Amino acid sequence: MLALAVSGTTLQLSGVGWAPTSWEVVNGELPPNLVLHGGTGTIDGTLTAAGTYIFTVRALSKSRVERQEFSVTVRPADILLATSNK
Repeated sequence: MLALAVSGTTLQLSGVGWAPTSWEVVNGELPPNLVLHGGTGTIDGTLTAAGTYIFTVRALSKSRVERQEFSVTVRPADILLATSNK
């Protein structure tokens, strides 16, 4: 089984009871401007578009392969706007 945890603005994938060594999105899409780091399972970036995003992640180790579908909902309140005075 794979798990997805949220910490601030970072999502962290993990194997439950095992330690995957590589990660990749094999179906669907992450929210725009988010990136999955294949060696760590970390997903980060800047949220820019509200919506529900469904994607499947494949995790690999030397002796195990698992796939898990995840659904992430980004609400307008989750998107932070940066402003500056000119």
